Amino acid sequence: MKWSRTESGWAGEPGETPAELLVAVLGGAGSPPGDLRDVAADWARSLPTGAFMIFEILTDIEARLAAALARLGLPARRLILVGIGDSGTVCLKIAFQAATIGVGVLVYNPLPDLVPAAARVNPMARVRLIGLGSDASFHDELLAALVRRLRSLGIDARATEMAEPGMTRPAIRLGAAYLAELSASALDPLRAFPGPEAA
Repeated sequence: MKWSRTESGWAGEPGETPAELLVAVLGGAGSPPGDLRDVAADWARSLPTGAFMIFEILTDIEARLAAALARLGLPARRLILVGIGDSGTVCLKIAFQAATIGVGVLVYNPLPDLVPAAARVNPMARVRLIGLGSDASFHDELLAALVRRLRSLGIDARATEMAEPGMTRPAIRLGAAYLAELSASALDPLRAFPGPEAA
């Protein structure tokens, strides 16, 4: 994957194959030390037709995402959002605001306030959470509570807690697996996830 500097961060596109989806990685407090391009390059091996954008600037993020999709000639439903730490809340807010499309969201180390108070919730959003093992007992309880909250809103949500802290190789591999799953939903027509009352 070739990376180029943009006014928002970094852009990486697949080689000869036209991009079929955009994976937008939102940095921020909680991002791992080092270069997120290395992590995204690992994820890209599982998504050979995915373009990647690493956003270092989150102001006007909705407009920046729309511009990135337009540049690639992709519809909004071909978007997957990745948040790390506090940027996960931003990702979920964007997914909630997308009223008629299913946006996939992957969040590493979600915060307790991950699920924003929203008047409108998009039940077609798909959310995957990965805890990075800093305090296993706390994160197990937090992840379970977040999944319950999301499912109560009719959102397809799952979570995994890693045994080791930090963005380890297993955590990156799990993220790649979740991204591959979310990409399948982005490329195919989506249906709303049945809420608890329909189970």
